[in-house]
Amino acid sequence: MQAHAQVNVPRELPIRAKDLPQGDLEIIARIKPSATEVYENPRARSAVMRVAQKRGDLS
Repeated sequence: MQAHAQVNVPRELPIRAKDLPQGDLEIIARIKPSATEVYENPRARSAVMRVAQKRGDLS
């Protein structure tokens, strides 16, 4: 997801932020498990659910 949310551009180029192309995805939220979920399943402690939305024309 991170790879699609960012654009790779060489650091040496003097490009303004408004001139950069936008990534394919916009990350909206990161959701961690509740205390109950972690109690029932300790391995869920490190889980993170990421929610993203596709940018651009959705038609």
